[in-house]
Amino acid sequence: EKSPQEAKPLAEKAVALAPTNPTMADTLAWIEHLLGNHAEAARLIARATKGVPNNSEVRLHAAFIYAATKDLPAARAELDAAIKIAPELANREDVRELRSRLEKR
Repeated sequence: EKSPQEAKPLAEKAVALAPTNPTMADTLAWIEHLLGNHAEAARLIARATKGVPNNSEVRLHAAFIYAATKDLPAARAELDAAIKIAPELANREDVRELRSRLEKR
C-alpha cells in the first residue's frame, strides 16, 4: 500500500486526465486530507459529492474532511447523507467516533 505522499502524484495525474471524474476528485481529496491539506481537500470533495451524490463512501469522506476544516454543519449533513445511503456505515468505529465528535458541539 502506498503512502499518501507516494499516491498524491498519481492521483493528481488521474484528476488532470479526467478532471470531471468525481471518483478521481474524491481520491485526491482523501489524499490531501490525509496529508493535512484540509482546505484543498474540501475544495475537491465538494466537486466529488456534486458528481456522485449517491456514493456513500464519497459522502463519508466529505464528512471527515469538513469536520477537519471545522465546518461542522456540512460535516453533519454529509455524515447523515452517507448513512442514509448505506445504513451499515453507522456501525463502523470511525463513523461512530465522528458522530460523537460532531454531536458534542
